[in-house]
Amino acid sequence: MYTLRSASTADAPFLYALHVAAMRDVITATWGWDDAWQQQYFAARFAPDKVQIIHIPEPVGMLELEKRPTEFLVGNLKLLPTAQNRGLGTAVMRDILARAARENLPVRLQVLEANQRARRLYERLGFVATCQVSPHIQMTWPGFDE
Repeated sequence: MYTLRSASTADAPFLYALHVAAMRDVITATWGWDDAWQQQYFAARFAPDKVQIIHIPEPVGMLELEKRPTEFLVGNLKLLPTAQNRGLGTAVMRDILARAARENLPVRLQVLEANQRARRLYERLGFVATCQVSPHIQMTWPGFDE
């Protein structure tokens, strides 16, 4: 259904356009949108070695996933609007959860309060809110035997 490949510096224009397309409404609802600030923030944080591009077969999204000794951390999962509501985000997350279950580790992430669609996805997959640090909600998938 999808493949992942490591990002490179050449992916920066696609990843910024993805950020705008996937997050502009949520960011606007949270802080307001300042394009110059968003571009500067993106450029300062861009670390292609931590990003995987999601293909179906064309690039439609990105994933930042960090495996730590005691957990998996989903730093970011973004899909172009044209790739949303088609089961792709669910498939990517289920693959992460299956890997975490095999390794008996929880999965943690945070979601903006305004991003209700993403929060509903995570809740459907078994994530529970563990902490609210406004404007974020921290969530954990403890889907293993503790």
